[in-house]
Amino acid sequence: MNITKNVVAYFLVGCLTLTSCQTANPYTGDSQQAKATTGAIFGGLLGAGIGALSGGSNTERKQRALLGAGVGALAGAGIGAYMDQQESELRRE
Repeated sequence: MNITKNVVAYFLVGCLTLTSCQTANPYTGDSQQAKATTGAIFGGLLGAGIGALSGGSNTERKQRALLGAGVGALAGAGIGAYMDQQESELRRE
């Protein structure tokens, strides 16, 4: 029962995080999300998954999942920010 509560809590936090990262495009009025945000979210999830699968003991898996999430989020945010910069340069041309 305790695991179910944790899963639901993480799901709700994830949903709130994703919806809070939406912005409105001033030209079209459409809702959009920065690629840096998307990259950070998916990079963090992927890094946490890989870290959790690579550990031996339970404590080691948790530590590696946390480290993987941090590294993945930073890498994803960096790649996404670069993509956002490219997109803005193309729009200016």
